[in-house]
Amino acid sequence: MSFWQHVGEFRNRLLRSIGVLSITVAAAFYFRQALFSFLRWPLPADCQLYYFAVTEAFFFYFKIALLAGIAAAFPYILYELYGFFAPALKPEEKRLILPLLSVVILLFAAGIAFVFFVLMPYTIRFLLSFGGQQLTSLLQADRYFGFVLGLCIGGGLTFELPVVLAASAKLGWVTARGLWRNFNYAIIIILVAAAVLTPTPNALPMIILSAPMILLYFLSIAVVARIKPLGKA
Repeated sequence: MSFWQHVGEFRNRLLRSIGVLSITVAAAFYFRQALFSFLRWPLPADCQLYYFAVTEAFFFYFKIALLAGIAAAFPYILYELYGFFAPALKPEEKRLILPLLSVVILLFAAGIAFVFFVLMPYTIRFLLSFGGQQLTSLLQADRYFGFVLGLCIGGGLTFELPVVLAASAKLGWVTARGLWRNFNYAIIIILVAAAVLTPTPNALPMIILSAPMILLYFLSIAVVARIKPLGKA
């Protein structure tokens, strides 16, 4: 195709993606109360959320709807991107990209689910316990969800460890033998990363988060052992 034909195809795919995104965001905004109930699940039942400006509640719900809409439309947007670049890919590259995208999405979703359902309730209850009888919690809704979102994205990214190591092995940067020999340093790095993502003085949340990361590291060694670096038969 000519340059302008490529531009036209990209415009059509972009417009379709925006249309689907608009539908998912509108649907998420319609069900905003249900989304709110779901996202506040890690909080204790007697803990209330507050807002402190006239427009804050509207923008707060819109932010939730926007994030939920992007998450719902993301597979379709990836499909449109793949459809645009697919003609330029070789057959072996096409066979590699689709499974890789599926693995990336599944690992990211697994990391978010693990943090939200396993780690988050304990972390929040532990942090709120420091108030004691002298302090009463007054949680701003926007800041609370920013805290939840940050931890969930961090958990999703940490679960991408097998993909990162597999790509590094394909480029010849790491080997299975090297990963195995240096697993003690890797565990230290994982523990430090888990400590940063779980900002509590208690070590239990850090251990809960680091356990699957260590498991994924050893799983990555098995994956890397089966990968042939580029340029090698």
